[in-house]
Amino acid sequence: MRLELIALYQGEFLAGFELEEWGSMVRAGYETKFLQTIKLSSEQLLKNNSSQEALNIINKGLALDYFQEDLHRYACQAHAQLGLYNDLAAYYAHLCDTFEQELGAQPAPETRQLYERLMLKN
Repeated sequence: MRLELIALYQGEFLAGFELEEWGSMVRAGYETKFLQTIKLSSEQLLKNNSSQEALNIINKGLALDYFQEDLHRYACQAHAQLGLYNDLAAYYAHLCDTFEQELGAQPAPETRQLYERLMLKN
């Protein structure tokens, strides 16, 4: 059911319209629910070793909000499950560069620890 909801998502609520406070609140609520659905689905897909499908869904969430760091952790796990350790290294390096450029900070320690733990399995 969640995957069907994700597939139905067409983007930002009333995109292109200038919204008053009520519309902005509704938009934010829909985006929050969509990201929650992405996270729950990604977690379940990873548990079921459906890593490629998880990556596809994770990318939809990151397209909406790139700085959802838990989605990046799921993406790292998916790369590792697929055995794509070179891709994982490149992904993590890009993540660190982007966070540094945009936020002036590195990803959270738990993200770094997960990355290091996954790379040790390589």
